[in-house]
Amino acid sequence: MSTINLKYHPDIESAYAAIRKYELETTSKYILYYREAGFNQKDLDNLDKKKIWWDNHIPFDGIPYCLLGSEVLDCHHGPDRHVNDKKKLVAQKAEMEEEHLYTKNSKKRFLVQSTKKMDCKSQIILKAIVKFPDFKVDGLDSIYRRKKCSANLRAANFNHVKKDLRIVLFLPDANSHENHLIGEFSGYSQPLDSLVKEHIRELVFDGVRKVSEMKRHLNIFVKRELSLDIPLTNRRFHPNERDIRNHMYLTLTKTRFSKNDQQNLQCLVRKWEAEYTLDTFFLRLG
Repeated sequence: MSTINLKYHPDIESAYAAIRKYELETTSKYILYYREAGFNQKDLDNLDKKKIWWDNHIPFDGIPYCLLGSEVLDCHHGPDRHVNDKKKLVAQKAEMEEEHLYTKNSKKRFLVQSTKKMDCKSQIILKAIVKFPDFKVDGLDSIYRRKKCSANLRAANFNHVKKDLRIVLFLPDANSHENHLIGEFSGYSQPLDSLVKEHIRELVFDGVRKVSEMKRHLNIFVKRELSLDIPLTNRRFHPNERDIRNHMYLTLTKTRFSKNDQQNLQCLVRKWEAEYTLDTFFLRLG
């Protein structure tokens, strides 16, 4: 990967903020592929078993470092990492239709394509490293000087030495995407932003029930609170009515005891009886 797009960040939050900025600038979206256990390591004292590196993950600057862990993000149009799980789900649905024949002719949602995965190879890579600036190779670089500095660092047992935690962020070129649209038109396939999802939940809890009213609130939220001038074609911040309705429904179902209305009402009555002990409730179910 080209070092032109390599950036150092003091913490994970700063690196994630840079990724979000990059996604907005390029109208792209990246999702987690894998994260190594040591990536979020906070304890920098127990590094005895870590290997000392010089230039295997980052350009050589004369300072030794230890690699804590890595995190890789795929383009959301990248390889399908759950092919086997999806095959099992299709088999389960087919088996259910055989058992319940009345569902075979039921109306199903029309899908132009079965998946948004296009085997795009674009990735964002993050590496958490700890640098030791006091053991920098001075003067001419050589294998002997590197080994000597590494031995001195081992002798110090990594204790009482200056440690500099850095998150190395490798951002791909905007043209590294494959097999799908890029630029403004790629906004049509963008998933809903987490901040917009949270705002929908808040508004549902505040009593908003109409999709048109929710859409108006979201437009105001994006423009005024997020201060973003995003095209209406970008569904990350301008979802269509179906997406809004689905997220409103998901939020409402979380506030219920059961998806069955009668069971939900029974649970509500028991809750009210516990809260309002002086009142009397009568429920008759048909």
